[in-house]
Amino acid sequence: MAVVSRSYTKLIITITGAAKPYVFNTRVIDELVIGRVDPLDGAPPDIDLTPYQGRSRRVAHKHASIVKLADALYLLDKGSHHGTFVNGLRLFRGQMRMLRDGDHIRLGDIVLNVRLEPSPMARR
Repeated sequence: MAVVSRSYTKLIITITGAAKPYVFNTRVIDELVIGRVDPLDGAPPDIDLTPYQGRSRRVAHKHASIVKLADALYLLDKGSHHGTFVNGLRLFRGQMRMLRDGDHIRLGDIVLNVRLEPSPMARR
């Protein structure tokens, strides 16, 4: 389903092996950067893979982004060297792919699982 803001209220990103997921309100997402802390300014991305050995597992500082366009969420590769994959399909620099509930994202050697939680209105 392409319409995110009307049908889903939460984006839940779970990192394989992590105890706690990242949870976002889909209505306020413009762009979520996924990557590692920038060593020059110490700024963390929205989804920080530094605690999961992001550097040694080949994740770039600004590896990819989740962006909302026309009420749908897309994964965008930001030019990473070690690849951005959705369900095993590689995205190339600047390429986007619509995210769906149950998708698996791989950045370098780290796997993230996508869950879109339906809004109460969509469940009726």
